[in-house]
Amino acid sequence: MDVMDMMKTNLEKIEQHGISTTRTLKAMEELLKERSQKFESTDLAALCQQCVDKFKNYYADDIAKLGIEVECIRPDAPVMRDVVADQIGKSVMSMLANSLYAIRKKAEKGGEYHPLLRVSVIQESDGGHILIKVYDNGIGIEQSIINKIFDPFFTTKPTAEAPGVGLYLSQQVLHDCGGTITVDSVKDEYTVFVINLA
Repeated sequence: MDVMDMMKTNLEKIEQHGISTTRTLKAMEELLKERSQKFESTDLAALCQQCVDKFKNYYADDIAKLGIEVECIRPDAPVMRDVVADQIGKSVMSMLANSLYAIRKKAEKGGEYHPLLRVSVIQESDGGHILIKVYDNGIGIEQSIINKIFDPFFTTKPTAEAPGVGLYLSQQVLHDCGGTITVDSVKDEYTVFVINLA
């Protein structure tokens, strides 16, 4: 019986590692795949609103269960820029999913907590830079690893849950569009990702 139990445990581990390997291979395929370069004039305010609406619909159960306040702060006027719209949208959705994970982890700690997830679109007064900020008051990021989060295959999640390429790909997408992405975070207080499109 002991041998059978050991074999069962080992088989479960092999299955978990197999799933992780599959995720990693798919992530590598995504990295190697040529990214779309179809630049088009895009209303970034409307695009971010669409991402937030899609997020609220897809994760409705989690949002309701955790009592997350989700908001999109954007100008009434269009905020236009030539970008690869599909890739920018995927990047914002990836960051929203990361924010949900951070909020969920903080909620698991218990205690009084009012989760907030906010996407802000800011058109600077000179008409130049456009900022897209994705903020959450979740578990935050340790300062010891914050410089690694854009590295390919780096993740704070279990490898069975994420291959660790979302932020790396987002950084590459923003670079292709002539922009940057930075992060600011305080452990157990907040995280904010800032997309800056010149």
